[in-house]
Amino acid sequence: MSYSTPGTPTENPGQESFFGRLKDESKAEFLEIESFDKLKKLIDKKISYYNNKRLHRSLNCQTPKGFTNEFMKNFPK
Repeated sequence: MSYSTPGTPTENPGQESFFGRLKDESKAEFLEIESFDKLKKLIDKKISYYNNKRLHRSLNCQTPKGFTNEFMKNFPK
């Protein structure tokens, strides 16, 4: 599923990138899912991993959660 107008992936590059990677990295696991509940649990697990443990080069080898926490800590009040 795309979250942008067809033919315009630049509308939501973060979402497009995330969902593209999710599909690529989890394709085999998705094909083995037997129920919607198991699919939901797998996706929740993948999102948690992506946000809390997966290091991102674009974020200077930090997790999205770590990057956001650091940004907010240094954000002028």
